[in-house]
Amino acid sequence: MSKYQLLGDYACRLDTKGRLKLPADLLRQLMRGNVHRFVLKKSPDGCLVLYPEDVWQEKTKCIEGLNPLIKEERALKRAFYRGARYVRLDEAGRILIPPALLEFAGIERSVVVLAMGDEVEIWDEAAYRASEAEDQRVQEEVPRRIWSRGERGAHDD
Repeated sequence: MSKYQLLGDYACRLDTKGRLKLPADLLRQLMRGNVHRFVLKKSPDGCLVLYPEDVWQEKTKCIEGLNPLIKEERALKRAFYRGARYVRLDEAGRILIPPALLEFAGIERSVVVLAMGDEVEIWDEAAYRASEAEDQRVQEEVPRRIWSRGERGAHDD
C-alpha cells in the first residue's frame, strides 16, 4: 500500500505562464511525504497525471519488466513514457506545466485537480465535467456486471 492517501477535487486556474498553484489542502497532504519533485505525464483519459517521484519509481518497475522483444510491450512502454516530465514545486507551491502537455490535455486556464490515492489528475475543466457523465455510467454498470457473474465479496451472503 502506498504511503499516500491523497483526496479531494479542486477548481484551479493556471497563471499566464502555465503554472498551476496546487491547492493548500493538497499541498499539506503531499508535504506529509516531504514531496517536492514529481513526474507529470499524459493519461490515456485525456488529462495529465502528477505522481510524487517515489510513486513514479514504483510505477515504472512494472513497465521496465516488459519484454523489449515483443512489439506490443515496446509500444506500451513508449506510450507510458511519452511526454513524461519531471517537475518541481516552486516556493509558491506551483508547478510549471510544459506547453506540449497543456496542449495534449486541452488545458487553457480553468482546471480541475483530482487527488486519488497516490496520484493527482489535472483536467481541463470542461473535459472533467464531460467525464463525470461517463464515470457515472461506469459506476452504475460495472458493479451490475460483477454481481451478475456472481463475483460477490467474501463479506456478502
